[in-house]
Amino acid sequence: TLSFELGRPIAESARETFELLAAALVVAMLCLGTGITVATDIAMVAPLRRVTAAVREIGRARDDNAAVPVPRGEIGELAKSLNGMLAELADAARERERKDQRFQAMVAHSSDAICIVSELGRVLFATPSASGVWGRPQSELYSNPLQTFVAPEDARALGQLLLHGPRGA
Repeated sequence: TLSFELGRPIAESARETFELLAAALVVAMLCLGTGITVATDIAMVAPLRRVTAAVREIGRARDDNAAVPVPRGEIGELAKSLNGMLAELADAARERERKDQRFQAMVAHSSDAICIVSELGRVLFATPSASGVWGRPQSELYSNPLQTFVAPEDARALGQLLLHGPRGA
């Protein structure tokens, strides 16, 4: 039997003693869990909130084409890195657009017949000169399988070539 110094029993039986100890253990675990939660919030969640706020601020500044604020410390370093990556990405997108425009101009003015064809023989892309080579308007090139533009005796071989590629490749 557990008892206080006053000599008055706390529990009358072993079962009551066990129940009191179990309740005390639960309370201790709740206190420990709360402490761990607070420590986790202080150590991990708070810095993540600061990073999230900084990234949002950088995003807002990018959307407005305004100067991007650069805070101090680790978040400032993160902001500088993000600014650098965003600038590189914008430069790469401009370069890609410039190359695409150059390619399209080169292909559109090419005297060669260039076609991109799916494995089923559908024309996905054709240069304007392909229309002259095949003797059909471009709209007809896109609406019919490529096999319809070759001699019937060559259509099957063309279909096999499209499905399996050239032999030995």
